Amino acid sequence: FGFIRPISTMAALVKYNLGGVTLSEVVSLASSYIFLVYALVKWNKIKIDIISMLIAFFCFYLVVSGTWGGGVKEIAKLVLPFSTFFAARIVVDSEKTAKLIFLFLVVGFIVPVIASAVKTLLGQGIDMVVFQTGIARYMGVFTGPHAIAHSMFICVLSLAHYDYFRAKEGKGSLLVTLGMMGMGFLSTFNLYKSYTRNVYIGLGAFIVIYLYGRRNYKLLGAITLTMAGVMIFSSTFHDIFFDVVDPLEGKSKNFGEMGSGRVGGWSSMLTRFFNAPLVEQIRGLGISAQTTITSGADFAGAHNDFLSVFLCFGYLGITIYLALFLSILIMILHADADRRYKGIMVGFIVSVACMNLLSNAYLTRFELAQYFNLCLGVYFGLSDSNKLRKPAVL
Repeated sequence: FGFIRPISTMAALVKYNLGGVTLSEVVSLASSYIFLVYALVKWNKIKIDIISMLIAFFCFYLVVSGTWGGGVKEIAKLVLPFSTFFAARIVVDSEKTAKLIFLFLVVGFIVPVIASAVKTLLGQGIDMVVFQTGIARYMGVFTGPHAIAHSMFICVLSLAHYDYFRAKEGKGSLLVTLGMMGMGFLSTFNLYKSYTRNVYIGLGAFIVIYLYGRRNYKLLGAITLTMAGVMIFSSTFHDIFFDVVDPLEGKSKNFGEMGSGRVGGWSSMLTRFFNAPLVEQIRGLGISAQTTITSGADFAGAHNDFLSVFLCFGYLGITIYLALFLSILIMILHADADRRYKGIMVGFIVSVACMNLLSNAYLTRFELAQYFNLCLGVYFGLSDSNKLRKPAVL
């Protein structure tokens, strides 16, 4: 799974049709059902704690919501990725197993990362040119700027995980280190050239918390100052975030157009939600509700995973989902674990929260939901096996 999942999101394979089903969909569904069956067979090994209970309760509520709005396919796309969490939590009982998982992920990203960088450097793989600024958004060998940006972020995350578990063993060749640095650089380059703003923010949040976890305060300070300088003085930054910067600077009075129209869309969606009967607000409008910015029925239409949960599953659904997020974060923060690993995980959770708030991310996108649950499953699998204890020497 770790090797196939990154490759399967490449455009050539996503569009490869197998009797009406793409290869990417085959990987998504096959892996999810395999994980689900495995978890059911090994159910007695699943630790019943607040995280497992909240995930189970959230999935149950999503299934029940189908009685008042939503088809089996739409609900299954949200529920099935959680099987990755339970399977990983059962399988991972040692740092060696965790290291192997992230090694396969890193290796799986090699071809997509290098191929995308080559296409971009050759001026190929342009998805679109932003009319207002003339910025060309590159997609590399993926299906679009968002697909490549999120994939590159997961590659960076996988590198951070693998580097941590590799360092814990106290060995590693210089060649591997240089290769990882090269992968990190190319991934960041590809992400930058996609001009996907919510992933910029997610990566920034992850790097800050990751470096803090490593106590690398000098580099953290340097990067923070650089970011501040770019935000204040860079014309490129203004071009990238033009529809956010202009209203804030008073150059545009249409705040509804901020974030590619997100603010205006969110406002109209919330207005409709609060005009609904109280019972519908409590339970949610249903996943098939007309909640898109443009038209049609699509859970992803809000371009905000938290808002989508709120609109479709109401006060009950958003309460469960937020409780899950906060419980994960609190448990990691209070764990008697290596500060470096906690930095990776807290950085990941916070970055995911940022990206979920600003776009369709780690709940809406099936492969991203699988990555999210995989990382959580690895962490809690190690926790269940008492493998998170702090090292004697940091």
